Amino acid sequence: MSREPLPASRFMPTPLTLRAVALRGLVLLALVAGGAGLAGATASAAKPDPAKPAPAKADTILLEFALYYTPRPAADPEAELRRLLAEPARRLRAIDAPASAEALATVEPFWVPIDKYAPPSAESLRYTGVGVEPAEAPKLAAADRVFVVDFVTPRHGVLVTNRAACQVMADLAKATGGKIWDEETRQLYSPERWQADRLGSWQGPLPDMTKHVVMHQYANPELIRIITLGMRKFGLPDLVVAELPSQHTRAVGIFINAFMQRLVEGQRPQDSRLRLTFSEIRHLAVRSAALENPLEGAKGTVLVSTHPAPLEAGDPKNTLWRLDFPDSNLKGSTERTLWGMGELFGSKDVISQVASGDPEMAAARTRAREKFFAQEARFRTGLAFNEHLLVKGAFRQDDHTEYMWVEVSKWGPKHVEGLLTSDPYYIKTLHSGSKVTVPFDEIFDYILYKPDGTEEGNESGKILQAREKKR
Repeated sequence: MSREPLPASRFMPTPLTLRAVALRGLVLLALVAGGAGLAGATASAAKPDPAKPAPAKADTILLEFALYYTPRPAADPEAELRRLLAEPARRLRAIDAPASAEALATVEPFWVPIDKYAPPSAESLRYTGVGVEPAEAPKLAAADRVFVVDFVTPRHGVLVTNRAACQVMADLAKATGGKIWDEETRQLYSPERWQADRLGSWQGPLPDMTKHVVMHQYANPELIRIITLGMRKFGLPDLVVAELPSQHTRAVGIFINAFMQRLVEGQRPQDSRLRLTFSEIRHLAVRSAALENPLEGAKGTVLVSTHPAPLEAGDPKNTLWRLDFPDSNLKGSTERTLWGMGELFGSKDVISQVASGDPEMAAARTRAREKFFAQEARFRTGLAFNEHLLVKGAFRQDDHTEYMWVEVSKWGPKHVEGLLTSDPYYIKTLHSGSKVTVPFDEIFDYILYKPDGTEEGNESGKILQAREKKR
């Protein structure tokens, strides 16, 4: 029995961009199939962040933005900010202004030397730039200082303050010719993209959280860890899902989008559990993305458990929740996560019966194995971001041989290791996401999914597809 794979986005109803982890001026972690490590840290802002280790529980919320100029502002940012804050409708108060019952937040601007608040490098702008190209990095570095603006608001005013702060930064950037840095998401925006994403995506009082929060993904050490950055601006914990095969990160990304949207809309876990239901999402764009193109068996709802998680290097300074699926009876966290994705999005496997000794398949096996072993140097050097290597391995139980696809995470001397990409038909002790070992002798075929959407290999799949067309 041969089980054919769907494309790399097996569970995915819609695309989602996931960025490699980057800090200001330096990419820290890269997606590497063979493993990844920390490269180091950058200098932080001159003014210390007053947030506590668990600001998701704090009474006040800090939002920090900054303006980078290339290299000088077109107008005085301090004077322009005072002018903007003087407008009562904004409900914002300068920190040195008289107290006002109408103001929901206080605003404190300050200048920081460029070497203490370094702009993103050209390499970092590939990930952190939103409407800002890597070629602009030298102009950003030519400035001698950065204009930082802190907004501090009580928790009850966090949504209104977020919108008001985004509007002030948009108006200030337009008046002074700056590019807007979000310290929490570590992104640098052009004024045009800031206006479209941070202000144009609101539905009434509700933000589209996919425009205010980013997700970073990186190998940890062989599987993928996904974490959000930006939830602290809304007084909420950041979210993490770890130990994922890279082939399934996009599905998990949409799940996290839906979960954080429900949090900002007011749903909260009870006893650390929350029933996530896509149809209950109030923001139309987020709901539509979650419900688009469900596969067979999609329920669109699942029980999610939240667990405090330790911070790792590069994580946001915020409370962190690890998300899991308590209704799954599976032991491994990877298996439970893929089970949860199946509950939400459904799944589809194509199973084909192939006679033993099929000469055409035997020839395909020979071709595939020759090409597969030629991939060793490429794999050990490190696959490109969003590149996946799968092998079709033979798994036996009683009189049955089942050929299933495995996403490779490790290349050994006489075998490869990885995770099953689907649930077996006969072998009930294994599940999608199970960690397995495939001896070289049991490898029948391979697929190399490339970042541009093309693929290599799948020699047996081509034959099965051709036979299916003839029926």
